[in-house]
Order: sequence, then C-alpha cells, then structure tokens
Amino acid sequence: MNKYLARPYHLFRRSGYFQKYFDECRNKHSAPRLHVGCGNRPIPGWCNVDVAHLNESVQYVDALRRLPFEDETFQYVFSEHFIEHLPFADGLKFFKEAHRVLKRGGVLRTATPDLDFLCELKNLDSDSKRRYVEYIAKNFAPAQPKSYVTCTNTAFYGWGHRFIWNASLMEEVLTSMGFGNFRVLKPGKSDNPDLRDLEQHGQSVPSEINEMETFVLEATKQ
Repeated sequence: MNKYLARPYHLFRRSGYFQKYFDECRNKHSAPRLHVGCGNRPIPGWCNVDVAHLNESVQYVDALRRLPFEDETFQYVFSEHFIEHLPFADGLKFFKEAHRVLKRGGVLRTATPDLDFLCELKNLDSDSKRRYVEYIAKNFAPAQPKSYVTCTNTAFYGWGHRFIWNASLMEEVLTSMGFGNFRVLKPGKSDNPDLRDLEQHGQSVPSEINEMETFVLEATKQ
C-alpha cells in the first residue's frame, strides 16, 4: 500500500492547490493541463499529480480511481512512461477518465514503450538496435544472456511494467472511447507548441535509447 493513502492531509492540501491552479489559469488565460504520474519531474504550468513524490508542486491523485475533477476540465492530459505500469483493464479505466476530464477538442498525449520496436529487435539489422540490446543487457540484466529475448522480457516484467502497448492497439482502444485525429510522434515532438518538449524519460536513460523505445500518441476528444 502506498504510504500516502492513509494521510488525509494530502487530500486536504490538494484542494487548495487545485483551486489556486485553476485561478491562475483563468488569470493568465492559460489552458488547464493535467500531468498524471509525474513522479519527481513536475512540469511548470501543469497540474502535476502522482501517488508519491508529493510536495508543494506534486499533489496526491490515485489514477486508478475516478479523477477528482469535473467533466471537461482540462485542455490537455499528459502521461509519460505511466500507462505501461497498469494492467490492461486499469489502463482502459484511466483512458476513459482522461476522456471524461478533457474538454471537447482537448488532447490526450501518452508516451510509452513501443511493443513494435521491441518485436523488431529479433532482427539486429542496425547499429542502433545492437546498441539498444547492449545497453539494456549491461544496465538492467547483467546476469542474463545479452539477447533481444532478454530485452523483451525486461520490458515486459521489469520496472513494474504490466502491459506494453503499440500505437495501433492504443488507437483502436481510444477510438472506441470517442477520441480521434491521432498523431504518432517521437518524444518532444508535436504540431502543438503547448505539447512540445514535455517528455523527460531521456534524463533517466540516454536520449537515443528513449527515442528508440518510446512512441508518443496524441489523440483528440471528439
């Protein structure tokens, strides 16, 4: 159980934080934006929430439950290397909640490991793929054979991962919920200036590794 779940103080504190955040958005004529699972990397100008790493900039929200916001509150909902930590059914619940709290025309942006890339590692036909296998084997599975098999299993079972997506399945799921206008991008890239340079996973792993293993999907609430 997360150590913050039984602390009413965090629930009390977040109410004031949320009110202040929305007041600032109105005063600055800025679109409200929600960053879910921010960890210890909150983004300035965003409403940053997590179940841990709580401080004045990060407020407690359990994304497996109903999000504590009214319908059509946010223009953007963003998460990075978060959805893969949820079982498939919980991922669906989160996407439905993201749809609920987004304004019509609002954008969901999700960055997550790419199953298609992991499957392509079977054919080590480029130096970049070989560097990827070498990096994962050396840093996260040093006692196992250096192999694409090791990389794939590490992606599925390491770091608390529960379900690895690809872009086509995510698009199919989100279409059924009322999203459309999909864009598949690389970290940091977007046609929308408000959504550029958000991803920070490249601070945890080399940027080349992050670029290879991550896809970013933007979807608009119809």
